[in-house]
Amino acid sequence: MPLYFPMSTSALWLIAYFWPLVALLVFAVAPRLFQRVRQNGARLQRRANVVVSAQRRSTQSGAFAANTLTLQVRSKNGAGAVVTLDGRMSGAALLQRAQACLGQDLKGLKLPGGDSLAIDQTLLAQGLEGGEVLETYGGEQQTMPAILQRAREEISQFKFSLHFNEANPCMSRFHLTIDIGHAPQAIAEASMETVRVQFQEDSISLTIRGPTKDFMLHRRLSQSTHNKGVLPVGFPICPTRCNLVVLDGKQVELVLRPFPEDWLPTGTRICIHGLKQDASNKLNGRAGTVIGYEESTKQAPERYIVQLDGAASDVKKLKRCNVEHLQLPHSADIAAGGTPESLGKAEGTGLSCPDARDDGPAWSRARRQSGVEAERLRLLEQLH
Repeated sequence: MPLYFPMSTSALWLIAYFWPLVALLVFAVAPRLFQRVRQNGARLQRRANVVVSAQRRSTQSGAFAANTLTLQVRSKNGAGAVVTLDGRMSGAALLQRAQACLGQDLKGLKLPGGDSLAIDQTLLAQGLEGGEVLETYGGEQQTMPAILQRAREEISQFKFSLHFNEANPCMSRFHLTIDIGHAPQAIAEASMETVRVQFQEDSISLTIRGPTKDFMLHRRLSQSTHNKGVLPVGFPICPTRCNLVVLDGKQVELVLRPFPEDWLPTGTRICIHGLKQDASNKLNGRAGTVIGYEESTKQAPERYIVQLDGAASDVKKLKRCNVEHLQLPHSADIAAGGTPESLGKAEGTGLSCPDARDDGPAWSRARRQSGVEAERLRLLEQLH
């Protein structure tokens, strides 16, 4: 006679029969699921770091944009020019820019009210707000430099591609390529001797010098939009890491790369630490200056080229984890209340660098508070 179990008992028998299979599936799938969640979280964090870095740089450039003035300069002979510069610069800088644009030796400029432009005061302090027309006086025509007399032709055709590395955004690349099909005359003259390029954080400028004509390409850079004259690079570029590749008579390629994490620009004072090999640990505690950057290869990671204090030939290649930004002791810092013991340490760490010396200007808050930095900027403004 067959036995019949209630529904609840049958359900229990089914659970008891299938639970090993369910447990096996859980143990097989759960680790992969957790790994995928961690990878997505890390990817989002890296993208957030790139966005934060871009916002910081746009904030720094915003200070210049907020004080930018666009002024018109006119001479007696009817020649005119539009000059754009920072309103915090002195009148001497505006006068020098006007002379270069008009090709004349000028004694001065007249403000809209009739007063003469003061060369030792800033443009904002003299009431300029942008859009004003300034008249020149005392101008004499100069001989145009030979470089301005050469014919120029713009390179309008090229191709570009973005290679974004989600696992490591610092290894992303943006390629701009000009070949014989885009600009035949320009590429025919292209070689390492005739091609010049200038990389900036917000623009690139390329010049190919021919026998009688210069071929030029200038584009502004953007992290998102693609408008006329703007390249959608997708990240803030690091000029030091960008490079030029020229195949004589065939192709010119510009390779743009982003800033690495915790970037140390050329000229940064550093302190060495964390070297563990017997032949290298004697360098721990020594100070030096960053003079270059070497990209990573399949055999070695990226490294900073550092010139150690002492002999000019004492140059080492070090990983970022083995160098710390050094805050140098300076007389202005000591006058502002700092001590050599507290100032001669790597920034953000307790690492002491007894070999550090004041070989250059110290960029510190105490130096700005003491007025030394403001005086230096004022003197530079007068020179320009």
